[in-house]
Amino acid sequence: MLFHRVNSYVLWSLENKLLLKRGKRHECTVLLLQIFNHELFMALFISDSSIYSGLIFLFIMFAIRKQGASAGDRVYGLLFILNPNGDGTLLNLAVESVRNGHAVPKITLDDNSTDVSIVEEDPVLVYEKALHMAFLEAKLKNIGIHSLNALVRNIKSAGDDFQVLELVEKSSKLCDGGALSCVIEHIFDGSKLRVLVTDSSMAKAGLQYAYFTLIVAGITSPRMGNPRSDPPLESEPLAEESREFVESRLLQRELKIMLYGLDKPGLCAVGSPLHPRGNIAVELLKNGLARMCDWSSRLMNPLDLPAMRVAENSAKVSITPIYQLSYMNLNLSMHELLLLHTHDVLFQ
Repeated sequence: MLFHRVNSYVLWSLENKLLLKRGKRHECTVLLLQIFNHELFMALFISDSSIYSGLIFLFIMFAIRKQGASAGDRVYGLLFILNPNGDGTLLNLAVESVRNGHAVPKITLDDNSTDVSIVEEDPVLVYEKALHMAFLEAKLKNIGIHSLNALVRNIKSAGDDFQVLELVEKSSKLCDGGALSCVIEHIFDGSKLRVLVTDSSMAKAGLQYAYFTLIVAGITSPRMGNPRSDPPLESEPLAEESREFVESRLLQRELKIMLYGLDKPGLCAVGSPLHPRGNIAVELLKNGLARMCDWSSRLMNPLDLPAMRVAENSAKVSITPIYQLSYMNLNLSMHELLLLHTHDVLFQ
């Protein structure tokens, strides 16, 4: 299986189809997939969150094009999605992004510069003409970046543009019930997330569209490795499973997040994502993909802790994966394993 990575995106190759996923990593050789030009692709997925939120986890068709001498490790190609009207036709993703005002083509044509007969024979000119016509259509409708009052987001990053403590204090004062509306942009591991603030209440403090790192309160999950570090760091057992568990439930979803405080260095916020179907921390504990974390638990509402303790004890009774690995690594006899397991359950 071949993985193509575009910035923080990954295209998962499967039978000439791609599953678009945000933030996916793999230890195999990673190739960059560039769609005609890097600026066009990034404009498509950053200028309007509704675009990438509608494409995440969808299968899309792709076609590879001839690579130039200056391409390096980049692969150039075309991406297609099924027409939403259900007629089975394919839409060129780049053309549609230009048509909706989310991007502009690098090459603009003069209306009288291209002969119709030549265009019909040359697929490159056909594509460039399609981009040009989509560009003119977007300008005529004044949509997207061509709007007279185009939305310009003032993106800020924690640490560089503001302090995380300021975000925690402002959210408790300005947001309804102290819960902050955010989009989960990236999953580092099961208990560490990259979050974008979308709550309009935070605009008063200048913190709408602010990025920060969130540590899920009350738990700690296996850490992902870093193959680029020197020396390379390997992922802990079950780290990939824990992250996939959270990705499939929270990635690119807009949720309320309750912030409790900061970690010791003051670089990350500590809080709980409030999903309508339950607490992600409880689900990770129940499935044996995380453990309770004492220091972050002390920041939480004490009434939220019993459910987490019950979930962790349930995982221990069932000897779910994270505890199964712990017992196996001790190299004890079956009798000793049973005694240790009983002790863990009774004296938690």
